[in-house]
Amino acid sequence: MDDGSLRQQSIWVQLRTRPAIWSAIAGGLLDVATVIVCALDLVSDQQGIAMALPAGLITAGGFIALLVPDPWHAWRRGFRHGCEAAARCDPCSTAADLAEKGFRNARLSA
Repeated sequence: MDDGSLRQQSIWVQLRTRPAIWSAIAGGLLDVATVIVCALDLVSDQQGIAMALPAGLITAGGFIALLVPDPWHAWRRGFRHGCEAAARCDPCSTAADLAEKGFRNARLSA
């Protein structure tokens, strides 16, 4: 990996962390506001739940984005490792049985 691509990757990570920080802060504020409103009994239980769900999702999304700054790269790397592991693995015997019998004559065994 050359210095240029490493520099580009660090800039990309920095650009992705700013919205993640703001999302985590906004979600935290919404969580606090929901708790205060529910504690003062200003809204019904159903309204409190309706306020808490988006607030929790925004907070969780912000923290996940902070922990995994480039999820697309992580997914591609995991997919590549999975493909390499599958290539090293022995083929299972059921695939060979299906190839011999054909798909129309294949039966499930108990």
